[in-house]
Amino acid sequence: MPKIRLITDSRMDPAENMKKDLSIAQEVCAGQAPATLRVYGWDRPALSLGRRQKLEQLSPDRIGSGRVVVQRPTGGGAVLHDADEFTYALALPRPSFQDRMKPSELPAWIHRALKEQIQKQKFLSLEALECAPANSALSSEFCFQSPVCGDLLIENQKVAGSAMRVWRGGLLIQGSIQGLPVAREVLLESLAMVVERFLKE
Repeated sequence: MPKIRLITDSRMDPAENMKKDLSIAQEVCAGQAPATLRVYGWDRPALSLGRRQKLEQLSPDRIGSGRVVVQRPTGGGAVLHDADEFTYALALPRPSFQDRMKPSELPAWIHRALKEQIQKQKFLSLEALECAPANSALSSEFCFQSPVCGDLLIENQKVAGSAMRVWRGGLLIQGSIQGLPVAREVLLESLAMVVERFLKE
């Protein structure tokens, strides 16, 4: 049975966070490390851009001042990061998913399983937390302003989203959970259980 490597980091420099996520993904995709879940924080306010985004595409008044700007190795829209959010990176080798589902289906699967795990422990009611049934009709350069199918919502407000990049040897998902009223320790335990469940199935 595949094993998961769990890395828990404290708040780190934004650029170092992106560098470490990419390094872990490269190790996993090269077969040098097992499936890895990394959980971490930010030591200062930051703005991460999807790997194809450019800062000049964003409205300055939406960003605010004093944020460090970094480029993610994954795609998706811009994300504003603060000290109180829960951020994770999941690197999976291709054999763990290639015969089971398309990579594009994996983020929604993780969100559904995380929702079930949180509700199973009765931290949030069934009505409070839901998965977006479809992509938002609103278009925005900011990830949390445009929910996509499978993102986690509370009262139609996006609280969890992710971005992905796929290589020949595997993939990397970078996820951000913001505004979900669940303790960090509970989120860590729940997410680790979700990943372990995925690897066992």
